[in-house]
Amino acid sequence: MQKSIIVHGKTLAAALEKGSVLLHCPIASVGHEILSPQSTSRDSRTPDIIKLRVFTLRLEGTDFAAQRDRSKDPFAHLPVPQPETLKLDCQKFLQALDDLTDSVVAGNFASESADDTNVDSESNSALVHQVQGDLLPDALPESMYANLVVAGNVATGVRLNVHGSITVLGEAFDCNLRSTYDITIHGCARGTIVSERGTVTVAAADSATIRSMTQSVQIAGDCLDSDVYARTTLKIEGVVTGGKCYAEQLLVVKSAGSFRQDVTILYAGANLRITKEIDSIRELAVATIQTLGEARKEREVLILPEQSNAPQTPETRSRLWRCCAVIAECNSTLLNLARQKSALLGMINSERGARICASNKIFPRVKVIIDDCPIDVTSPIHFVSFSKDFDSGNIRIAPFS
Repeated sequence: MQKSIIVHGKTLAAALEKGSVLLHCPIASVGHEILSPQSTSRDSRTPDIIKLRVFTLRLEGTDFAAQRDRSKDPFAHLPVPQPETLKLDCQKFLQALDDLTDSVVAGNFASESADDTNVDSESNSALVHQVQGDLLPDALPESMYANLVVAGNVATGVRLNVHGSITVLGEAFDCNLRSTYDITIHGCARGTIVSERGTVTVAAADSATIRSMTQSVQIAGDCLDSDVYARTTLKIEGVVTGGKCYAEQLLVVKSAGSFRQDVTILYAGANLRITKEIDSIRELAVATIQTLGEARKEREVLILPEQSNAPQTPETRSRLWRCCAVIAECNSTLLNLARQKSALLGMINSERGARICASNKIFPRVKVIIDDCPIDVTSPIHFVSFSKDFDSGNIRIAPFS
């Protein structure tokens, strides 16, 4: 599913690099639309800031670890040799291998279909699809381009991936709803609710998994034993009991916790997401290094006859061709991952405004975490606001604001 976010930067290159980090993909896979060009003012006191809407040109992956899961053969997208290439003399074939390496490094092998880059235009013009009464399993295709409106409840077992918005006038039982844009549920939400680019609004949450990958989440009632994430603001107007609530900027609840045994976790700050992305990069880098080593060993064996002017069979040359392409691809991937990791490391502790607020009461058995700084609540606290003091590294407790 395609993602889109707004980024700022001092230069176009800086903004695109920031966008590639936030979208979890290489810069070559990031498209952009200039929303606000750089200022042409000659006043040196006015910084030149460019504003872009950036989006992924590939729909297949949403994290670094999934980048090699596009097919059973993760290198199926690499170019294959033409029959006439396999018949060249040794020197010309070696030159063709060098050209192959250059083309892979430059990204000339990438060829995305038009459908992959036109999801926005299709979803923005989608018609409203209405379901009268309850939505049952298998009543709709799993993937559809529409703004979906369900007049009743969403039954257990329903799985939907909607390129548009979702509105449910009843409850959403143990189902899996994913949408490009806003999701609104007028009843209680259970199961999995994920919006890629929009907000999520529900009346209440019970043992639910709720995600807004780029915007905010609002729960009008209670949140029981649920896992909730909002990229910006998470507002819960009822009581949070059990589970985990995570907002990168601001988490506001009426009350949280109880005297029962379950622990309630309230988390704010971007460091958790950034750390997980760094771990994903590390896992992918380890797998890539292993693949690179295997390809290099095979290449060393296959290329010796060619360097000695002893032409090999087309099958052997095809294996050598693939080894060279895989080596170039792995080297490019490792360079890109190193750049991505460096950018992510620079983002740790860069945002210092994360807060957790309770307009009524925080009960015992609540763990409050802001970035990597935790505090356990052991007695009730009324009308409180938590933030992190980055100088001391401790949680700052202040009146609700």
